Amino acid sequence: MKPRAAERRRLLGDAKVSMVRIIRLLSALAGSMALVGCAEVPTAEVPIVCTRELRVHFVPGDTTIMVGATFTASVELSSCGRQEVLSDVFTWESGDGTVAQVDAKTGVVTAMSVGETAILVTGQRYGNVGGFTVGVEPAVQ
Repeated sequence: MKPRAAERRRLLGDAKVSMVRIIRLLSALAGSMALVGCAEVPTAEVPIVCTRELRVHFVPGDTTIMVGATFTASVELSSCGRQEVLSDVFTWESGDGTVAQVDAKTGVVTAMSVGETAILVTGQRYGNVGGFTVGVEPAVQ
């Protein structure tokens, strides 16, 4: 059975009261933390836990250029919240060479014709690390 309107209002009122109490508790706790933070209390170093996740950052990310334009793409690999920089030897590949070509070793991308394609990167050590999209528009006359 669905609660009647009065019962729904009472339940909503109880929820609002509970939220107000939680907010007051958090505010009081934050105030206590601020007071402790002002005192000269020695603190221990907290070790950073590295999860060894692989982070991949492309420069540029998804982009649009005009026919005939070029740019050099790069990829940065890191781990431990970007605290550990990783290296690899990359091979670049275009999903559609009629739209954009990429030099397999240098990552230089050249726009060939109007359209959109993926630029994909594979590392010798880390394998397929992903890619980004290149949109190609007509050159301005």
